[in-house]
Amino acid sequence: SLSLSLSLSLSLSLSLSLSLSLSPRELTMVKFKSSAVVGVTLILLFSVLNSVFDGRVVAKIPFIPINIVTGLTHRNLIGSDMTDCSMAFFYLLCSTSIRSNLQKFLGFTPPKGASGVFETK
Repeated sequence: SLSLSLSLSLSLSLSLSLSLSLSPRELTMVKFKSSAVVGVTLILLFSVLNSVFDGRVVAKIPFIPINIVTGLTHRNLIGSDMTDCSMAFFYLLCSTSIRSNLQKFLGFTPPKGASGVFETK
């Protein structure tokens, strides 16, 4: 009886460690698929919005951006008012803020707390 419970415990422990060793790979694959699907979705959305709003002012920035950023904030806009905002800059701000919510909506995020369970040390 003792040897049976010991062998059962050993096989259960071995089975559990084997399943945990496969989990980080599976978790990485889920994260990769999630990033790929969301990336393709955002690229397609950008191309559609760019064709609709190209050359149109979509927002006003409450400040004059630094020179490095003005190429993006004033992209394809006619005029010299640097507080005008192009669709590309507005899209960049929005896509970075909604990316994680889009992943949750599409169902590509692991369960809450699952990332800490499968980390290897």
